[in-house]
Amino acid sequence: MKHEEGDLIFVVLFALSEGPKSSDELIRHLQADVEELAGEPGEIAIRECLRQLVELEIVQESDSGYELKTSLDELKPLLRSLGTTPWDRLGNWKEKLRGDGQTRGKSAIETKSAVPAFDSYYVQEVFFATDRQPADEDSTAVFGSERMAEGQLNFGRCEVSIPHNHNLGSLESPSLVRLEFNYDPRKHVTLLVSQPLSEDALFESLKERLSAPESNVLVFVHGYNVSFRDAVRRTAQLAYDLQYQGAAITYSWPSHAELLDYAVDGNNAEWSQPHFQSFLADLGSRCGYQRINVIAHSMGTRVVTRSVANLASVQTEGIGTVVLAAPDIDRDVFLQLAAALRQGAKHVVLYVSSFDKALRVSQRLHGYPRAGDCGEGVVVSDGIQTIDVSMLAADFTGHGYFGNNISVMADLYYLLVGQTSRRFRLRAQMSSSDRVYWHFVP
Repeated sequence: MKHEEGDLIFVVLFALSEGPKSSDELIRHLQADVEELAGEPGEIAIRECLRQLVELEIVQESDSGYELKTSLDELKPLLRSLGTTPWDRLGNWKEKLRGDGQTRGKSAIETKSAVPAFDSYYVQEVFFATDRQPADEDSTAVFGSERMAEGQLNFGRCEVSIPHNHNLGSLESPSLVRLEFNYDPRKHVTLLVSQPLSEDALFESLKERLSAPESNVLVFVHGYNVSFRDAVRRTAQLAYDLQYQGAAITYSWPSHAELLDYAVDGNNAEWSQPHFQSFLADLGSRCGYQRINVIAHSMGTRVVTRSVANLASVQTEGIGTVVLAAPDIDRDVFLQLAAALRQGAKHVVLYVSSFDKALRVSQRLHGYPRAGDCGEGVVVSDGIQTIDVSMLAADFTGHGYFGNNISVMADLYYLLVGQTSRRFRLRAQMSSSDRVYWHFVP
């Protein structure tokens, strides 16, 4: 069996949390368990794990044996997110601990509380492309809700804090209930730094991030009622929770981020679609289409679906995976685009629910059902994976499950790292047209 390093690190640290142990004691205590995690003898795996933990100063060696330099409770949030490259994650954490507590670059976001040392949070890098106008100088935002003239794109790079006590699937934010009025990177997913980049500088940075063969690009396109800040924060949370290897990019179209501006947002999403299509084409030609994965939510699926379908007739290879979560697009329009969409992407995954209140409201406004609402029947099409998440607990509206439900996050993880055979809690279901779709089981 392949060596599961994250599990090995956890069992070694958990054993040390009971008190100092010599390497021989650890080997006797853990050898049987470790040999189930490793293709190599347990003794070798344990000694190598101890060596690296000492080097990272997470474990210290003393006369009484090996012991933790901190409590396991403090380490648990980090251990839960080790993912497929645990030593890289631990190394990054230790690098930040040794830092001077200052973020790199010029910050365009000012927080009321002082930015603490990096021992309180991890910094996630996010690139962006947006056709929003820059915000006024006296605004705390980076980009506002107005359209750029002629659809010109602005590019840049952001740094976002992920608290070390971050919970998988959560987008931690200030809460009035807790009397929190400002973002605190120690507690909240916080936009710390926003740096403008030229288009060439953006693609040069992406080229560096894609130097490893397994590295890919994740593009997130938000839905209705989302600010630039929140779009970047959500992208950072997705990239962090998915342990995404490569580069994460926010494409932010000019949503007004106002609950009552649904119609305005719909117009702006339609206006932004050709700009996203052009950006996606440039990204594909410079980075390779197959190295691009796209996640779109709600109204953002209108932008993505048409773009991928249009590019299918001109691109020579398909995009890797396109995920359409709670798509707020006319069901019949989606089915008209389905054939071109399948041609434009290697995998197309549609997440739907029968308890999505937001899409029910959208249906009343438009007069026709939405592709993400399966209350009146599940949308199925050859070559597209449709996954019904109705059985999963969701937020009040039942619309935000794509980023805050652990089961959906786990499924996204296996989709995007290519381990589709390991996806769990999915059961095949026959539709009325004898096509197969999938649904989560509780």
